[in-house]
Amino acid sequence: MNKGIFTAFVGDGCNDICALQQSDIGLALSNQEASLAAPFLTPIIRVSQICEILKVGRGSLITSQSCFKFMTLYSSIQTIALTICYVSNTKLTVEQFLYQDLWILIPIAFTMSLTKPSETLTIEMPFVSLLSRSIIFSVIGQLLICCCCQLISFSTYDQTQITPLNMDFVNPINTQQIILGNTQVIAVAIAYSQGKPFRQPIYRNYFLLFFLFIGMVVHVSLIIKPNIVNISILSELTSEQLMITSLMNVPVFVAVILFENLCIKQYKT
Repeated sequence: MNKGIFTAFVGDGCNDICALQQSDIGLALSNQEASLAAPFLTPIIRVSQICEILKVGRGSLITSQSCFKFMTLYSSIQTIALTICYVSNTKLTVEQFLYQDLWILIPIAFTMSLTKPSETLTIEMPFVSLLSRSIIFSVIGQLLICCCCQLISFSTYDQTQITPLNMDFVNPINTQQIILGNTQVIAVAIAYSQGKPFRQPIYRNYFLLFFLFIGMVVHVSLIIKPNIVNISILSELTSEQLMITSLMNVPVFVAVILFENLCIKQYKT
């Protein structure tokens, strides 16, 4: 095992129980609902089922890692935005928190794990540890990208726009942070839902596509016309502020996805 060599054994669980239990992957071909002969059991009497176990196992492992990275980055993005607001003597409003959590986070978090495993078995091996170089490089790199973009966007705003009268309400600073934060969350969800080589493509996860589409439509609509709903979520932005916000959102969206593609290539090295 230290050399990366594993053994698999497929049997019926009768005279080969010891071999099934001693192998790294033991698959019992049996019609019984429960069997103690092997860790894995299938009623389909075919040796090729060992390939299905590998595909499902690798897909589940990558999905778990993707969900972990997504939740880690989401909380980090929100923390950075909140810290920037505190430095500016303002904060995110309750409505902004609810909008980001209920409308963006929860639907994506529940559906991004529904991506099915790949239909083909590849020779690449996924990293089994959360402390592997690819996962650490991905999380730290994405965090630096998001942090730098939020700081650059914040530096373009005049902090004199915040007064004691509106620090607890929507204002240009917390509006800019919630807009950029939502863009980053959506981009990270897309980046971590890419399929190859261990899962099916993102467009095969219809529920995730639906909520991503709805989230982006509402996100863009609120940027263009904040008063489209009666709830005060975003403040009106001047044409200059709107242009700056748009110019910052597009690069960060592209950078997050491209950087994750770079990390995916680490699986092949």
